[in-house]
Amino acid sequence: SPEDNPDGRDYIDIGLKATTNREGDEGRFRVPTLRNTEKTAPYGHNGFFQTLEDLVHFYNVKNSGEEYPEPEIPETENREEVGELGLSQAEELAIVAFLKTLTDE
Repeated sequence: SPEDNPDGRDYIDIGLKATTNREGDEGRFRVPTLRNTEKTAPYGHNGFFQTLEDLVHFYNVKNSGEEYPEPEIPETENREEVGELGLSQAEELAIVAFLKTLTDE
């Protein structure tokens, strides 16, 4: 939403470097817990994804032709573990269903 990320696709998040001011921390982010993730929208370090379904779909299809914003810091982009996973829609939905089982509130 605009309140979470007022600059939208133009926002550049430099990651941990904003806190430490160390060059090696540019583009690094803390991985949050999965507990209660169903209640923590928006998703992604920059709040780009509004639903878990959108986020899981992105992880599945990233770098396979669907249009998403360019990485803010290309040198830190994970191309080995994210994108082009080949999951079906049912598999994506199964991952979302699993994530929702981690909600304890």
